[in-house]
Amino acid sequence: MTEFLRVYRKKTVLFMFVLFLMNFALYFMSCSPEKQITLSADELTAYTFDYDEYINSVNQKTEGLSILSALSDSYNSEKMRRTSEMYAGLADVHVIKGENRGIVFFIQYRLTDILVLLFMFVTASDFLRERKKGLANMIRTTVYGRGRLYLYRIAVLLVSAVLISALLYGGNFLASYIRFGNPGLSRPLQSLPEFMTCPYRITVGSFLVRMLTVKVLFVFTVSLVFFMLVSVLGTWTAYTVILAFAAAESVLASLIAPVSPANILRYVNIWSVSAFTPYMNECFFFNIFGNAVPSLNVVYTVLLIVSAVAFTAGVFIHSRGYVSGTDVMQKIADRISMLAEKLPLYRTPAGWEMYKSLVKQGGILFIAGAFAVTFALASKYNYAFTSYFSDSAFRTFSGEITEEKFEEINLQIKKHNDWIDHDLERLYDLEKRPQTDGRDKAIFLVSNALDIHQNAVKSLGKMSADMEDALEYTERTGKPLRYINPFGYNFMLEEDKSSTSMASLMILIGIIGAFSGVYAYDRQNNMNDVLRSSYRGRKTVQAAKIIPVFFICALLGIAVHMIQFIQILDMIRIEDINEPVQSLAIRRDFPFEISIKQYLVLLFAVRGVFAGLTGLVCVFISRLCPDTVTAMGAAVFVLAVPSVIVQIIPGADFVNAIYLLNGAGL
Repeated sequence: MTEFLRVYRKKTVLFMFVLFLMNFALYFMSCSPEKQITLSADELTAYTFDYDEYINSVNQKTEGLSILSALSDSYNSEKMRRTSEMYAGLADVHVIKGENRGIVFFIQYRLTDILVLLFMFVTASDFLRERKKGLANMIRTTVYGRGRLYLYRIAVLLVSAVLISALLYGGNFLASYIRFGNPGLSRPLQSLPEFMTCPYRITVGSFLVRMLTVKVLFVFTVSLVFFMLVSVLGTWTAYTVILAFAAAESVLASLIAPVSPANILRYVNIWSVSAFTPYMNECFFFNIFGNAVPSLNVVYTVLLIVSAVAFTAGVFIHSRGYVSGTDVMQKIADRISMLAEKLPLYRTPAGWEMYKSLVKQGGILFIAGAFAVTFALASKYNYAFTSYFSDSAFRTFSGEITEEKFEEINLQIKKHNDWIDHDLERLYDLEKRPQTDGRDKAIFLVSNALDIHQNAVKSLGKMSADMEDALEYTERTGKPLRYINPFGYNFMLEEDKSSTSMASLMILIGIIGAFSGVYAYDRQNNMNDVLRSSYRGRKTVQAAKIIPVFFICALLGIAVHMIQFIQILDMIRIEDINEPVQSLAIRRDFPFEISIKQYLVLLFAVRGVFAGLTGLVCVFISRLCPDTVTAMGAAVFVLAVPSVIVQIIPGADFVNAIYLLNGAGL
């Protein structure tokens, strides 16, 4: 219990809370109901009807496998027999239509896995704090010895794996429930279209329990291995080794072809284990001494073996051959720090203050993390899909908006409506004919044509409404507008607010982590009074602390939001940015007559200013707190907590730092 309380001190609890807050907010903003997460509406209805036909066809194939199994060797024979038995057991499984979006997003979301591992790595590193204080040899000579202390720490590590997993994954499930409602955990897992090929007879709820059990065991195993590496190699070298191994595993998981003899490495792989779904979506057996063993059983066995080996190695290292460890990466970092001290900027008051915040307190890691996480999340998001017809229509009607173009586009809408009526009549006639192959093909072709015309009417209708509004603006102000493709601008400024808010949240976390100790760091090291009596005077010290914070935070705010802008560049024409901002329907009522380019410059400038002001608020909070940890916790409660709450319960934007970092509604 003493070791548990030593590890779970104020700093650790605060770190756990910040991870929960960040994970919950990112998850909540990511699982937007507007995104196409899984099949829905008519597509989901069609899937529920087609599943019975699919499972019947699979059973017919497995019957053939069971016949062939008698002619094969022992391993192939058992594999075919077990595959046949597994799919035969699904004959009476009937999928149930329900709200799948929340549960599918919960299963596919991977950022939480990384955050859970991050917490476990920090916890494992914290076990050996005595090494930095030169107490390692003294602890080894205590009455109980280091071996018993190692057992206590392994118990704390296991409890930590359960706690952080329950907290973060539980928050994800709660967010899914709030967003999408009851997911229907008692339904068969095959009710989710993503698990149509699952050979196991299991409910959604049972699958989640099994998945989270594997994740907890996986997290504990990896953290146990990391603890062993930290004990021998040192903290930063252990991080380097584990990251290099993770990168290698990622390459194996993505590049090995399913037909390759090395396909087994795609299953005995940390990325596959953390995802868990590859073991539930297909029948894959390992050849263990001629026996066909399901891949999931092998994963359980491998995790237990690795845990046992790491545990045994740790017992030997800590109770018999404990080495204080030489951290190679720490030596490299110290060398870089010594070289940095020779730079002229380092010797200025502002350079020294930034060195303390960004290097000594690790602020650069928070800033780099804010940018890296935003980039990683945004780079996997498809902003829009524009059909060939939409692109062609925009090329046809681009340019100055006139009455003639407005009449022409309405004429096009009328033609497509006439074609829709004609296609509906043809479908009605075809459905009354007897069943033939030619009839089915004709229905398919006419249905496709009907879809094309309906999509054309939908797209042209939006363009017509936009032109009508633009003509009213021209009549009211006397200033003509030009029609441009609005897709990219609409997504960046209006329709993709979840990604914008996610970027602002990462900026906020980066600022809090980097600059919460500007004043508190001096106070906790008893340097506050010394700085007050410095030769350069207090005003110079104040300016050296405050001014760089404002500019660094402003640059961070602009750089992180710029990721989203860069992603839409392939969806806009660069020459359109010189058109009036009122050419965009979503900014038709903007009070200033400026171009789109000037508007974007203004938007990013406002975002940068609010990011700089947020940094100054963190500095002010730091001035009132006795140490860095307290300052960080106070900044989280003052800035982050209200901002996340308002994302869930909108209406109080004046206390919403995320809203201000987005551009304050500009």
